[in-house]
Amino acid sequence: MLARFATAVVALVLAPSTIVQPARAAAPAEGVWLKNGSSSTLCLDGSVSQGVRMMRCNTASRYQQWAQIWIGLHSFELRNVGSDFRYCLDGSVSSGARLLPCNENDWQEWIEDESGNHLSNLAYGVRRSLDGSVSQGVRMNATSSSSLYQKWRFVVVR
Repeated sequence: MLARFATAVVALVLAPSTIVQPARAAAPAEGVWLKNGSSSTLCLDGSVSQGVRMMRCNTASRYQQWAQIWIGLHSFELRNVGSDFRYCLDGSVSSGARLLPCNENDWQEWIEDESGNHLSNLAYGVRRSLDGSVSQGVRMNATSSSSLYQKWRFVVVR
């Protein structure tokens, strides 16, 4: 686990300082926002006490910064920088998206669909995707190719 974290930190140092595509383009290990297509000013914000929600992007907030830690060839954890990398994005149909202690379970192991836009976890596969809305919250919904709320991209924090 520590070796993977160290490798991810090295990747951050070597990563270009531009907008990068999700996983396939090797997003930096930390300091990335997750934005969806619904708004250019909203970012995924993770708090153990307040929950996971869409908030106005704020460069000072470490709770909006995520580290993409590779677990397998095509799967990764999304660790929250504000929690000192101890909490991961966990997606459940019944409980929604939340931050829980990282444990490499199927609800915390994320994959992308073939388009590279949708984030799904191993628990549900590509039939459910992370869906982020200010009014409805962040949750796992049936994957929809037309939903801007489900199209995610990694953006380097400036």
